[in-house]
Amino acid sequence: MILFARSHFSLMQSVLSPRDICILAKKFGYEAICIADVNNFYGLPATLREAKKRDLKVLIAITLKDDSFESISVAINHEGYKNLCTLITKVHCEKKSILDLTEYFGGLVFFSRCIETSLFLRMKEFKVYWKCDLPLLLMPRGIIERDIPPMAVHDICAYQQQDCETLCLMDSVSRNELLCEQVSFPINIFKKPDELEIFFSPNLYAMENHRLFLESYQYIYPYEVKFPNYVTPNNTSPVDFLRGLVYEGAKKRYQKLDEIVCKRIEYELGIISDKGFAAYFLVTWEIVNQATRTCGRGSGSASVVSYCLFITNIDPIRYNLLFERFLEPERVDYPDLDIDFAWDERDDILEYVFDHFGRDRTAMVCNHICFKTRMAFRVSAKAHGIAEDKIEGLSHKVRRIFKKSTHELSELDEKVIEITQLALKLISKPRCISVHCGGVVICSTPIATIVPVQIATKGVPIIQWEKDGAEEMGLIKLDLLGNRSLAVIRDAIINLKKQGIELDFHKVDPTLDMETIKLLENGDSIGVFYIESPATRLLQRRTRKGDFDHVVIHSSLIRPASNKSIQEYTRRVLGKKWEPLEVTFEKITSDTYGILVYEDQVLKVSHDLAGFSYREANVLRKALSREDGSALKVLKKNFFRGVELAGSAGSLPA
Repeated sequence: MILFARSHFSLMQSVLSPRDICILAKKFGYEAICIADVNNFYGLPATLREAKKRDLKVLIAITLKDDSFESISVAINHEGYKNLCTLITKVHCEKKSILDLTEYFGGLVFFSRCIETSLFLRMKEFKVYWKCDLPLLLMPRGIIERDIPPMAVHDICAYQQQDCETLCLMDSVSRNELLCEQVSFPINIFKKPDELEIFFSPNLYAMENHRLFLESYQYIYPYEVKFPNYVTPNNTSPVDFLRGLVYEGAKKRYQKLDEIVCKRIEYELGIISDKGFAAYFLVTWEIVNQATRTCGRGSGSASVVSYCLFITNIDPIRYNLLFERFLEPERVDYPDLDIDFAWDERDDILEYVFDHFGRDRTAMVCNHICFKTRMAFRVSAKAHGIAEDKIEGLSHKVRRIFKKSTHELSELDEKVIEITQLALKLISKPRCISVHCGGVVICSTPIATIVPVQIATKGVPIIQWEKDGAEEMGLIKLDLLGNRSLAVIRDAIINLKKQGIELDFHKVDPTLDMETIKLLENGDSIGVFYIESPATRLLQRRTRKGDFDHVVIHSSLIRPASNKSIQEYTRRVLGKKWEPLEVTFEKITSDTYGILVYEDQVLKVSHDLAGFSYREANVLRKALSREDGSALKVLKKNFFRGVELAGSAGSLPA
């Protein structure tokens, strides 16, 4: 049987996440799920991910709804999927009426409870079922006369009756009404398959259509990369064109190309070629060339190809950066380059991307904005009729309480406790979407046939998926970010030029400037991007180190919950001796005083000490950064098993 549902991505209309729905379906024996959110595919990546984990069939659908049309609309093939994406894009971006978009109804099957919608679809000869959500044999006369068959559809938005309270609050917030003004409305609660059989037993024809539709449904979303091919100016292959650009840039970066540089370039180009990633680097290079100055950062700094294309500005050979941190041979997903542009040039860069690669093939990534404690409490208090001037004070008080591990509410009065308990049920539920700070996707085909597009408040097109979901669905994201420090550097160089001083920032090496080192050693780095926080400046002063290598360590060490490591590091920098943990570990961490600081070191320790492949090492790195306890438990066992097999177990703590 099919579990029909709306998820919490039907904003403020359901308490169930896609994961909740998949767990319920698997636990109680459903064969398939059909999550039909209202006018959006926000939750589709999560739905497919969670269903795959549980071996559930997914019927891909949307509830198309406006003033004159309402129907669950299921894509039965890829044409139908593309049409759904296009329909929703036109509804959001062009404010089109769904009734005027019938040219995009191909490949869809409709389940509607609206008489007018059902009759319209039948008249236009589209496949439509009368959505039976009540166990009644009787159907409207017009539906019967036009021979529209019934379909048993019990689309849930809640698990149990107690969820009604949360749904009432959501509805009040959406309508900007007080809870006391709420009119009760019926909601569909989860039913087990056997309960559903009994529920629809008076209407066996509707249940039979339900089963037949499930048996006939074959469409599976095709996971494939949608990044465009790169057309080179001289009709050479993208790999050969990339190689030429890299060696041309290498001559500027290194002047003399020795064996070490050439060997590293060829190693990276070999992996890039094997993976089919040449177009990605060429597109990025083309975008970077439009700016006065850029700064590629993150794991991309470990690539000499990126360095020679002037995407990044750190020499990975000089600083012994691990290319596999950025792109290991076993990696199947695309690399991820984060690029900073001068803040006042970034919008122009985005306009270039939209114009150059096609406005119908580019869009920004969205953020799914979810309720956190403060927002949840504010809307709950407002719905309960609390005056605006009192909400702020109560909000601070509630947040202070929630910082305690016990979540003790007893010090609040009864009304505030009620408000808070309802607010708790909103936390992590999606509220709206916004534009991502810099994520851009570029597609090989019109983007509105891949994912629905909306227009953000800022006026830029955004897809309905957030960054992780977009990558899961085969879209490749480029992060084009704004940075004020780059504008300061640009303007400083322009001012020097006006004074007759020519400065080529690609040939300047500030890491050797003693005055700069002295300033950083004294913690005088206010206004210096990334190292101006009070904690970083204090660490500079305590260690009395201002050279580049130590500054990089300090900027990496300053993290939440790292105080113990910082204190031990400071003692070691100031001369404290320490007992080496293990020979390989000590060699990898020799530059950081025997302390794990960089993610590159996590990769090397996992690879060299425990025998992990670089792909496995990257899984561990990601699990550590996300604090994924369940994954770490398994990885810890695998790590120590690998260490034991390598013969180093006796020198490491358990």
